[in-house]
Amino acid sequence: MVYSNGDWHWSVISNLVPHHIALNLVATMPHVPGGGCDITGWATEASRKFSVRSAYQLRVGPSVGVPDHVWSVISKYRGLPRIHMFLWTICNNRILINAIWLQLIQPNKVQEFVTVDMQSWILKYLQDPAYFPIQSGD
Repeated sequence: MVYSNGDWHWSVISNLVPHHIALNLVATMPHVPGGGCDITGWATEASRKFSVRSAYQLRVGPSVGVPDHVWSVISKYRGLPRIHMFLWTICNNRILINAIWLQLIQPNKVQEFVTVDMQSWILKYLQDPAYFPIQSGD
């Protein structure tokens, strides 16, 4: 099935396997004589060594665009637990925006605040900066 130089023997293969399998073989390197033995390895690591970290990353998928060094800083933070949780929440895009707005905007104006178009909001805010906030200094 493979010539001594390492190329596939297509005339033999094309008669034995369906076309879609042959296309898969095109993308696969055949065994190279003198290339050594095959060894198993963890595909997600360049070193081919398994780690719980790489398995976790494979399972949950890529992070939400937050670089690894940010996660490292958050994991090493030893301050207040609520701050630690807040940092994790922000990096995972899980912050509950509505909860924040309910503390900043007058309750009877929250619906208007979140549904008004940007141009109207800007005009309203420029005319009366104290219209939406709970306290006029906000």
